[in-house]
Amino acid sequence: MSTMHCEEVVRLLWRYMDRELQEHIRECRHCEPRHEFEARLRAIIRQKCAGRPAPETLRRRVLALLQEL
Repeated sequence: MSTMHCEEVVRLLWRYMDRELQEHIRECRHCEPRHEFEARLRAIIRQKCAGRPAPETLRRRVLALLQEL
């Protein structure tokens, strides 16, 4: 059995996938503009919603969607 723990494997896998994704986004003329738009949208949401908890109904909907994945 390997000495590497599952959490470490998952962390390394996400790191690898992130690098691959970033490389694709830099090179793909279709994905890059969408990524930029989504990054700006996330920044605006983060700025406007900072310090305020999400409404309970929204939290439940998001959690339900995540469980479907």
